Amino acid sequence: MTSEHALSSDGASLARSGRSDKDGARHAERRRSLDEEVFVAFGALDRELFGQVSADAAAWNRSGGARVATLLGAILTHVAARGLDAVHVLNMSGLNQGKPDPVLFDLAARELGPRRLSWTVVDHPQSQTFTDPTIRGWLDARGIARIGEDFRDPDLSVAEGCADVVLCTEILEHLDYTVAMRLLRRCQRALRPGGLLIITTPNAVCIEHRIRFALGHWDFLHFMDDPDDVERGLLGHIMYYDGARLTRVLRSLGFGPVRASTFNAGHGPGEYRNPLTRAAAIALRALSWLLPRSGQVLLVCAEKPAGP
Repeated sequence: MTSEHALSSDGASLARSGRSDKDGARHAERRRSLDEEVFVAFGALDRELFGQVSADAAAWNRSGGARVATLLGAILTHVAARGLDAVHVLNMSGLNQGKPDPVLFDLAARELGPRRLSWTVVDHPQSQTFTDPTIRGWLDARGIARIGEDFRDPDLSVAEGCADVVLCTEILEHLDYTVAMRLLRRCQRALRPGGLLIITTPNAVCIEHRIRFALGHWDFLHFMDDPDDVERGLLGHIMYYDGARLTRVLRSLGFGPVRASTFNAGHGPGEYRNPLTRAAAIALRALSWLLPRSGQVLLVCAEKPAGP
């Protein structure tokens, strides 16, 4: 495993840690166990929310393990590196049908201890985070606070210097560039000195995109971007980044060390449509190990300078 791919749950890549093959096998087993734990936990949330787990939901839940494990690894690594006695996480990117914050919170609390961890979610006041009683119950049971704000609002306000870790996950691709830059500025202001911003977003130069670009395809990247979607404020993927672009932008915004890597997280329901799509997905993941910066998901960790 290279630094271009997912962080392990203990926050270090196999290549950087120099582990033996036996250590690597143990890590792989722990990772499979964590992936399965997340899959089961997501399914339990779906059953509580919808009464069942649809085939599509199960496919997306299967890819959730890689995302949650990567975020968990980044958070735990930062806490250990900074020697934090307590950590406050601020999610500036909202929830997706109540996920993944409750599961990520439970895993982080298990590692850190619940008294060391506090959590706040910023989401649209009309989102399920506020309107669905089941999701509110999940958050209340864990003491996860909620702030009702619209990411597109120029007056979006979050307390300065309130967070050790800010999550900005799977949101930048839905925002036009001006709004995205405004959000990143607010993320920086929300961080304490030495705090960590964690970003995930689709990787513009993942192996699948490179192949499609070579074949002259481009529009496949975008969806829910018609004028009517814009008027309703319901945008799909409209903006893409690679590691070099986000690193440059974050440094321009005043962040200190910026580390970009990529990882794979599955293709959702499309991967399991038939044996051919399943084989293609497996082949794409295998190819991504050969080419740097070609995993599906871009992970960027950027630190706010600790002092003047």
